[in-house]
Amino acid sequence: MKVDRTKLKKTPTEAPADCRALIEKLKACGDEQLLAELQQIKTWNIGKCELYHWVDLLDRFDGILAEAGRPVENMSWMLACDRPEREQLKALLLALLNFTALLIEYSFSRHLYSSIEHLTTLLASSDMQVVLAVLNLLYVFSKRSNYITRLGSDKRSPLLSRLQHLAESWGGKENGFGLAECCRDLHMLKYPPSATTLHFEFYAEPGVEVKVDKRATSTTLHYIHIEQLDKISESPSEIMESLTKMYSIPKDKQMLLFTHIRLAHGFSNHKKRLQAVQARLHAISILVYSNALQESANSILYNGLIEELVDVLQITDKQLMDIKAASLRTLTSIVHLERTPKLSSIIDCTGTASYHGFLPVLVRNCIQAMIDPSMEPYPHQFATALFSFLYHLASYDAGGEALVSCGMMEALLKVIKFLGDEQDQITFVTRAVRVVDLITNLDMAAFQSHSGLSIFIYRLEHEVDLCRRECPFVIKPKVQRPPAATLPEGEEMETDMEVTDVAMESSPGPSSETRQDPAPPANAAAVPSTSTAAASSPRGGVQCIPQRAALLKSMLNFLKKAIQDPAFSDGIRHVMDGSLPTSLKHIISNAEYYGPSLFLLGAFAALLPAGQRPHRRHAPRSPHQRRTGYSRGFRFVTQRFQRSLSQCSGSAILRSVPTLRAPLQGAALPRLPARHATTTQFRPPRRHSLQPGQRRGRADAAPTHPKDRRHHRHHQAFRGDLQLGPGSQIHLPETIDAKSRRDGGGPPSSLPPRCRRSFERG
Repeated sequence: MKVDRTKLKKTPTEAPADCRALIEKLKACGDEQLLAELQQIKTWNIGKCELYHWVDLLDRFDGILAEAGRPVENMSWMLACDRPEREQLKALLLALLNFTALLIEYSFSRHLYSSIEHLTTLLASSDMQVVLAVLNLLYVFSKRSNYITRLGSDKRSPLLSRLQHLAESWGGKENGFGLAECCRDLHMLKYPPSATTLHFEFYAEPGVEVKVDKRATSTTLHYIHIEQLDKISESPSEIMESLTKMYSIPKDKQMLLFTHIRLAHGFSNHKKRLQAVQARLHAISILVYSNALQESANSILYNGLIEELVDVLQITDKQLMDIKAASLRTLTSIVHLERTPKLSSIIDCTGTASYHGFLPVLVRNCIQAMIDPSMEPYPHQFATALFSFLYHLASYDAGGEALVSCGMMEALLKVIKFLGDEQDQITFVTRAVRVVDLITNLDMAAFQSHSGLSIFIYRLEHEVDLCRRECPFVIKPKVQRPPAATLPEGEEMETDMEVTDVAMESSPGPSSETRQDPAPPANAAAVPSTSTAAASSPRGGVQCIPQRAALLKSMLNFLKKAIQDPAFSDGIRHVMDGSLPTSLKHIISNAEYYGPSLFLLGAFAALLPAGQRPHRRHAPRSPHQRRTGYSRGFRFVTQRFQRSLSQCSGSAILRSVPTLRAPLQGAALPRLPARHATTTQFRPPRRHSLQPGQRRGRADAAPTHPKDRRHHRHHQAFRGDLQLGPGSQIHLPETIDAKSRRDGGGPPSSLPPRCRRSFERG
């Protein structure tokens, strides 16, 4: 049915400009033009938005679904889309279902969809193409949301009943109906005779004119037995129509009978048999994600099903990639449902724990075909299902340890390192980043040995540079130069370099700083130059595509974890010397383009390196390193706050600023050196509460690195207790050397050289 507009609540957010343009374009199309437009949309290239904005089109789609699922006159089991003369309606129906699956995947408020009863009706179609398109849409609903579980019982019960009929076992491998055998194009003599035989038993319902005892009829068993059903020229719906007139079949058994007729009628045809196998696998996945296997779990997920699914994956026929993708999805759903009980069996059957196991070899071959132009890549659907299976497998300790044992890290980093601008490739990189994020919780050594952090930072820079083409704006901070008379000669030179550096980095082009990342490949696209006028203000009405936004979010989440990891304590100080600050500046400067979630992650990633303080055992840093390591994150984040509060009132970013403001005012905020206090209007709170004359306890002074206790004591005294503000001076606790300071003497001799210079300036 159509969307109930009386229950709609107008969403406060507006649809992106490209989304509104597509909606208006599709609304103005006739049926033939609509078919042409929908067939051209293979991937989602526009931003995410609320399903509320698509209500008018959803109502039109509902009318098409109702027309396609309307029974033909005098034939209750023949749908309009199954008629040979309605090929145009069938093509429009298939394009509509595929587009709706994309829309549901990249939208919010999925509960507004109200055509579920038409989808239930279309599951009774004689054409398996229609059934597979409906199952694909239901799969998106079941995996991406709890839409099916929240349906009313009047809509959920018939839907789940038909799905269970599709997912039931055909007899298993021991009876000659293994999934791999059914997928092969073998002669019918290789299959049992029951494959094309219809045998159905039921208790008949008495007619209206027949008056008999109900107890007697309930014990009267009837059966229908028809051999070689595939030789009948009639369609499954016509055969079902004849049987319903000959027998008094109960209403609740009719759909089960029709499912058996459709399977037996098309089993001898290899193409139809493959479609039946794929429909069965899809139905199992939907039932698992919908938590609808409480009563029939043992019959549908029987012993030996995992081995049959792995046997399908081992078939070498390249024409069966869709079936293999469906098998991977089913394995993924079983991992999601069963977790530990079935997980060990899946790991053993796929050989995940061995370097030369079946699954690791398959993943490496898929990745090599993806990054090697001379090889034919695997189909997108299969590669997506493979990476999704790896992600779910790595979500559990047993699966993550198996992936670590087989050396999966090197192959996954190859995917992240390969710069392909196609959106399909972006989805694989996103999944690879998520798998790396999970398995590094168990083993970080392999990630470090393959320069994983440099690869991540370089990939982040590449994606941000592609975003500059649409939104080149970068905030240019207002740097306040301190008077030259108050600083020594060397510091004056450093401040001049800092101002020049900021002016260069605020240009819209890609970063030109020295980086320690791997050299870019030859196919890396250069960002075109943009005029100063175009970069003077952010571009409104444009959003980052969902695929790239998901990739950036995954990478920033991992970097946020890696920066704080003790394993990176030695190398993390140099992170801000490369291209990472420039990438973070663009994300922070264009919060409306990237969205509030990416803005918050970018802001935290900019602040975290400032907390990684240098230690005495390292070589002294250059003025450029000192400048980039501390001032950049604070300067650009605080500039972003000021601009958001003054210019973006009522926008999405303004609503996200209070979320970030709270942790910024907390005690874990890193400190700025004194010379950068004049470059920001933000005043960090004091972390410690030492009173004059009070000495710090041993527990409070515990250093991060135990080997540097002596240096840490002075380091904390000068860095942890600074009160910074615009134009403020350094206030030193009297506990350092109160007498020396009151008497006008020099700095204590026990201080490190760097702290002595700060003492002299203070």
